[in-house]
Amino acid sequence: MKRYAIVMKTHYWDDFCDRQFARFKKSARHADFFVAVDETIKKVGDINHDEIIRINEAELKNLGLTMATTDGSVIWYNIDYPHYVFLNKYGVYDYFVFVEYDVVANVNIDDMIETMQKEDIAYVYMPLRKDNTQWPWHPMHEQFYGASYPVGLSCFSVFRKDALEYLLARRQEMGKLFTKGEISFWPNNEGFIPAEIERKGFKAATLSEFGDVSKFDWWPPTDEANIDLAGENCFLHPVLPEKKFLNSFIHHQKSIVDLINFRSETWKTLNKYPKRIVLPLFFRKLYARLSSSLIRRLRPKKDGKPWYYGATPAGANEKQTGQAHNA
Repeated sequence: MKRYAIVMKTHYWDDFCDRQFARFKKSARHADFFVAVDETIKKVGDINHDEIIRINEAELKNLGLTMATTDGSVIWYNIDYPHYVFLNKYGVYDYFVFVEYDVVANVNIDDMIETMQKEDIAYVYMPLRKDNTQWPWHPMHEQFYGASYPVGLSCFSVFRKDALEYLLARRQEMGKLFTKGEISFWPNNEGFIPAEIERKGFKAATLSEFGDVSKFDWWPPTDEANIDLAGENCFLHPVLPEKKFLNSFIHHQKSIVDLINFRSETWKTLNKYPKRIVLPLFFRKLYARLSSSLIRRLRPKKDGKPWYYGATPAGANEKQTGQAHNA
């Protein structure tokens, strides 16, 4: 069997991350396991594992990677950056499995690698569930890939070495053009990775070819306590411990009406949890949401800059917000 590594990516470490890492280690017999920690915003403390890769801004710049983002965290926007740091340090592997800390993979990953080898698959990912025209960054990517191109999540993704090497080369090449102002926008990972793989002619496969993905998306989350209910041969994302689950579940509710209607489907879920935990989170999030909405209505538009300004050549040179990922 070809050599491969499983790399769990995170920007913090606690007991939940420790449990997640232990789950990944049960999913494969022939892999080497690593933790990649994003320390571009703040340092993370001790992690009780042998193979730790701590990623900082200097390392990214040394690889010729562009510091551009629309949301504070460079690695949230460019989730492929840690892949290249790992490739640079551990290029001996034939395949690379990168998993976010909030993914559960109830599958045999050894079998996935064997299938990829047998069928000449260079990349595995989760395509966007909706049409790519509904993706927020779609118009900005048309200059690179035209009107129709694949978009997807790489929370759990697998790369053959040559595909990963190609993506690094493309990021470096595009970075030079971006610095010169010859391209007006820095591509987001969700478009860049699958579109570049397709354009080069590498064979890609979807995560659904290897397991059930009905609970794999950016939202809603799955409570860690309920992962056994999902059964076998499935991928779950995002999986969070109780308080983080409730925080995400409340924070990302689309409808304020559902949030304040105690008979709604939203509250059917929230009522399963202790009120002493739910109510403080609920009122805090509701207050923040209403305040934010009011401020947006009252405040004049900020200096005419587009919302994606940080991913333009001018905006990338300005200091980012320092927000840790999309938390």
